[in-house]
Amino acid sequence: MTDRLTKLLTTFLISLATLTAQVSVSTHPAELDMIGDGIDLDSHGNIYIPSGSGDPFVWKITPDGTVSEFANGYESAVGIGIDSNDTLYVNDYRDNKLTRITSDGTKTDFAVDLDGPAGVAIDNQDNIYITLYGANFSGNGSTILRFTPDGEQSVYATGPELNGPIGIAIDDAGNIYSSNWAGGNIYKTTPGSGTFELFATLPRRPSINQITYADGYIYIPTPISNIVYRINMAGDIEILAGTGVAGSLDGDALTATFDRPNSVAANATADKIYIVDANADNLRVIDLGDGAGCAGPGFFSDTCVDSNGWTNNGPLGFVNVTSYPWVYILSFDEFAYVADASATDNGNWLYLLNELAP
Repeated sequence: MTDRLTKLLTTFLISLATLTAQVSVSTHPAELDMIGDGIDLDSHGNIYIPSGSGDPFVWKITPDGTVSEFANGYESAVGIGIDSNDTLYVNDYRDNKLTRITSDGTKTDFAVDLDGPAGVAIDNQDNIYITLYGANFSGNGSTILRFTPDGEQSVYATGPELNGPIGIAIDDAGNIYSSNWAGGNIYKTTPGSGTFELFATLPRRPSINQITYADGYIYIPTPISNIVYRINMAGDIEILAGTGVAGSLDGDALTATFDRPNSVAANATADKIYIVDANADNLRVIDLGDGAGCAGPGFFSDTCVDSNGWTNNGPLGFVNVTSYPWVYILSFDEFAYVADASATDNGNWLYLLNELAP
């Protein structure tokens, strides 16, 4: 046991460098002058960003990097979703309403008298879901609303688990994932249940703003912690990018730095993740590369294990690797050592080590 754990830890740096080589962070060439709160892409690859709390605009960035004002007249433009017709839905938080913007830029009120609308997500039937944070920055909202495309409104889910929710995302099966600003919890609501099941809790319980789903993962930037996480559908958590130190350094995912990353969206092929880096007034791009979902910085899923011909030979034991909280795959010479974040100890991640033999 001791020899195996020693081997695992001594090979850590070499293995980490190999695994993260495919995932990188860059700064988008578009010049931004805004905080930003929410981001989404249309079917043509145009990027739309509401300008944030207290600001009146929705900005458009074309694929060639041209930035323009797409809509204005908001008291506080936050949260965005785009349907299959490239129609935008954007919250006006301070005015307590949800707006609809057609592809030609025409803006109308879609729903009014809401209790501090914050996040937006749209399912594959073009139904719209929003989180209610609570008006006047109260943070006491506890509800997800659902709207049909023709405007019929209903309460989709409500409960004490939500307390100032912002983030909301929908997976391919129609499950909804939501998160409060505080506490680091992600909740799952299955279709028709109306209830919240704890899906995952991020390490150190960071603040969470806007989130998204793409190709089997929930992506979660954390504005205070300056880290971008992702979670697979089994609830396994990994650090995708960032060191936790504020900055704007590009490069390898786990050495790149962010400065208040608060919103996230994926492109159509889910190989590029766009992050609104609010304090830096930058749009950052995480390029997942060819190994997206397998040999990235962190999680090694059962699917990846199966597709690479490895067999799980069972647990070797526990080791506290708090100094390296992003470590999951560590060695690929004789064996692959995998750390499964399945328990916690006094707030530190405790990893169950498994030995995978080819």
